[in-house]
Amino acid sequence: MKLRGALIVTMAAFLFAACYGIYEKRTYTDVTQDTSYLETVYVAEIPENFALSCCEELEKILPEAPIVIKVSPVGELEHLARTSRQRVRVQAVLQGEGVWVDEEIYLTKTTWNLYPSYMGFAMDRGFVNLMEIGEEYLVFVGEQADGLGEKTPVYELYGETVIAPVFSYRTHENKIIGTDGVSTYVPYREVAGNEFFAVSQTAMDAFLSLKREMMKRYG
Repeated sequence: MKLRGALIVTMAAFLFAACYGIYEKRTYTDVTQDTSYLETVYVAEIPENFALSCCEELEKILPEAPIVIKVSPVGELEHLARTSRQRVRVQAVLQGEGVWVDEEIYLTKTTWNLYPSYMGFAMDRGFVNLMEIGEEYLVFVGEQADGLGEKTPVYELYGETVIAPVFSYRTHENKIIGTDGVSTYVPYREVAGNEFFAVSQTAMDAFLSLKREMMKRYG
């Protein structure tokens, strides 16, 4: 009887998880079917102290990344249940091995996701903007992730900080939008031209300093 009860509980939990996953995936799919969905989502600007500490740490650890590559996106951002990814083509391998020039891979990070919130939908990007098709980026890559049986390999961006180590090869005009002091989330449409999202110029300067250092080493 105990075994039967445990089996029933396990099956119920499995069915709940499956149904919840299907619901979450449908929610993301519904919102992104409208190509203008980015006009309505919110993104977070990084707080100043957080930016200073994270960028300082990244300057130390990024040169230790297993793989450093120059890439160009070949696909739009894909939102899956609780994560996001983007397909890129490798333009150059600057450090490490395991990937090849002209190979296509997916890049992902645990801090990339789209989710419902009290504002509507919020998009976490590790405080770094979307990669644009046709542009080139310097990225720091860690371990290969579980691709769920897909032929295209999936790689996790390097580092345990929330910041995504992705740097555009061109210069962007970075706008800083005032927040209400409670939340650092702002409408994405107001910062869509940014490379980084930060609450202050000091925080933005930390990003730009990190970018200059990495470009000096690898760019």
